[in-house]
Amino acid sequence: MFAPFLGASEDLPYSQMFDFAGWVMLVAAIFVVALGLPTYYLLAHYGKATKQRLAFSGAALSSIPAVILGWPRHSPGYSSGANWRGAYVELYQDGVPTIYAWLTHLESVFWFGLHGFVGALVFYLLMSRSNEPQSAPQADSAASPHGGLS
Repeated sequence: MFAPFLGASEDLPYSQMFDFAGWVMLVAAIFVVALGLPTYYLLAHYGKATKQRLAFSGAALSSIPAVILGWPRHSPGYSSGANWRGAYVELYQDGVPTIYAWLTHLESVFWFGLHGFVGALVFYLLMSRSNEPQSAPQADSAASPHGGLS
């Protein structure tokens, strides 16, 4: 998360790193509260909150904004390129997205989806552990009056 800051400057104040981390956590929390929890409670209400459904719901919910916001658009007069697997490639030529613009878009969608998938699995594991009945602590057999023979 702090990788963009580490190579940016030698005199980067730590306060900027923590400001950035705070904004990341705020956006993530809003996303979880607005989309993740309602999806979980809706699935749980209908008895469909399985590990697989939650994981794929997390992948879909996290990749949809990436699809919409990152969609390569036609921009007349705009040209750009980027490094793709070690080689410079044109992403836009005179405003028209090239195959590499679409590939970088798909790769971005994939990574957002993967993060949502993993996040939903972690959420599922935490929820399943918090819903397990807690067993009473077992008495130590050496401490029993009969030496463990009851």
